[in-house]
Amino acid sequence: MSLNDIEKMLQDLINQSIDEKIKNKEEIDEKRLISIIKKLYSKESVDEYANPIYLSLREKSPMMVEEERLIRQEFESRLQLRWLNAFYDLAAVIKISEESAMEIIDDYLENHAEQKDNKYSIPITFDILMKLFTKAIVVSKEIYTLLKAGFSDGAMSRWRTLHECNVFFRNLTSRYEDENFTNEVISKFADYSIVENYQEINNYLKKDDNFRVNQVEFDSITKDYQELLAKYGRHFSKPYSWAQSIFPHKSKIYFSDLEKNAGIDHLAIYYKLANYHIHASPTGLYNSLGNIEDERIKKYGYVFGPSNYGLSIPGQLTIISLMQISTSLLLLNSNIDRMIRATIFQKFVDDASSEFDRIQKEIEKEELNE
Repeated sequence: MSLNDIEKMLQDLINQSIDEKIKNKEEIDEKRLISIIKKLYSKESVDEYANPIYLSLREKSPMMVEEERLIRQEFESRLQLRWLNAFYDLAAVIKISEESAMEIIDDYLENHAEQKDNKYSIPITFDILMKLFTKAIVVSKEIYTLLKAGFSDGAMSRWRTLHECNVFFRNLTSRYEDENFTNEVISKFADYSIVENYQEINNYLKKDDNFRVNQVEFDSITKDYQELLAKYGRHFSKPYSWAQSIFPHKSKIYFSDLEKNAGIDHLAIYYKLANYHIHASPTGLYNSLGNIEDERIKKYGYVFGPSNYGLSIPGQLTIISLMQISTSLLLLNSNIDRMIRATIFQKFVDDASSEFDRIQKEIEKEELNE
């Protein structure tokens, strides 16, 4: 029994009551009829009708889920065949980036890291930069998974994080030849996590009376926070204050400043676009990347799941951002092998960008000719 069946049954009962009155030539009492309708739609009646529907749905749910899985599997197979070459290029760049990072880590541990009690001592500079880079790899893999499944808006949202990794990495290494400056900026970047932690807990305490925190832990976090402000100044509580030495003449630093200093502020428009898809904004609702406009009515439809359209922009942006951060890493301490890899990345970007664009236009052409 479905929800529609129940609704039809209720309507039939109402109609049956009215028909009986007419057949018996009885006057239809409006108040009594309203009473009958209210009784049919009472909480007790709704609970009574809901239980068999629930049991029926529970019984059928495995079959429904499996049917949906098979439909999705068939769709993803067609999608991946359509975008095959572009996906291969993106997957190759992710793999080469990952292997490059692993080789750099192995080389550092073998030739540069100090050992104490059979444990490597990793300086904060190397540690933070590699954590940023490995996060970029993980996010790229997440985007790749979303693209293969046809979720372009989700991929665009995750690219936003990849872009941030790229922006932060480039700012932290903007004066890499100045070791003292780089160590200072990266140390502040790491220390700023204490500010974020303290402010987050305080926000919870202010907004939720039921929120409980271990007092010993909170006192320790508060102490660390106060020590940071004493060390760096009260302004260190402001967003992006870890980058103050990069922008010594700015009292307030914005992400757009970091983008510009990184030399990739031309991607700011896409960063803004990604924000629309993260939040349930009106712009995001009406501009889903996976939704083709119907030329007949000049409107977008309602997308309930994945689409084979709209993968071009997040795909191109992902391969561009991953190439940029990978190239930045490779050229920090460059040699001929790393320079060759950086050049290979650029070739992949050029070919993949063209392929993503070609497939997108091919789909658009097919839709217009239908």
